[in-house]
Amino acid sequence: MPVPVLRAKAAACLVAPGASAGALWLLDEPTVGLDAAALAALSALIARHRAGGGSVVLSTHQGIALDAAATLSLADFPWRRPADEIGW
Repeated sequence: MPVPVLRAKAAACLVAPGASAGALWLLDEPTVGLDAAALAALSALIARHRAGGGSVVLSTHQGIALDAAATLSLADFPWRRPADEIGW
């Protein structure tokens, strides 16, 4: 995938939620392809939304700085098998 496509997706990721007045944002992998500056901008955008009373559900494989965020990891849920069978 060419870099300009990644940048376009990153820009859309930052612009689309900012244009939405919805109370709940559902963001799937919004950090993919972002450089450090864009990641900081996304963090600030999310912080502003949360400060205004909004909520965010975000899935990511990359860390993102968010104050007072609750984190859930699939590794925390062994489902129906013991952890040693899963390989955790």
